[in-house]
Amino acid sequence: MFAGGRSAAARRVRTGVGSHEEELGEIRFERNGVRITFRGFVDRVEIGMDDRFDATKFVAAVDYKTTKYSCPGQGDKKAWNDNVVLQVPLYVHALTVRHPELVPVRVEYRALKKPEAVHTLELFTSERNGAKPDPEARQKLDRALDAVVAHVRSARSGEFPVRPAPSCKCPKFCHALEICRVPGGPDTGGW
Repeated sequence: MFAGGRSAAARRVRTGVGSHEEELGEIRFERNGVRITFRGFVDRVEIGMDDRFDATKFVAAVDYKTTKYSCPGQGDKKAWNDNVVLQVPLYVHALTVRHPELVPVRVEYRALKKPEAVHTLELFTSERNGAKPDPEARQKLDRALDAVVAHVRSARSGEFPVRPAPSCKCPKFCHALEICRVPGGPDTGGW
């Protein structure tokens, strides 16, 4: 519960499925002097449908994953701070490029095998007098988009450091476990 007795669900801006597998086409992304072009599909696009106020300007990007463990950082909330939650921030950017009249309201991954929302970032909350932006959530989204730029800069300069993020444990299916160059060996997380 939140202060004032309103739960997280009550404070969420309500959205409904607008489309599945929305093709993005070529999307340009320019930030901090770096320009990239990417393409793909957004698994699920949700649009604002909140009857408490006019929410038609809002859009949410949702990416499906088999389990929470196939999400960045294996679903660990620290993955945002480790700069590995990048896909859904790029998707919501793409949706606002394709639909400039829309405003991002939420991003998240959805685990399907055991249904749950993972890495949900609510950019607005429902208040008595309408939707209120969450500046901390917006900063988190902006940091993720800055991280995209940092990764691109690093790759373009030929740097591919062996430095997995702390929230990202080494997966069982890694083909390089026998020759791992991670300092201290592979982090298996106890498996």
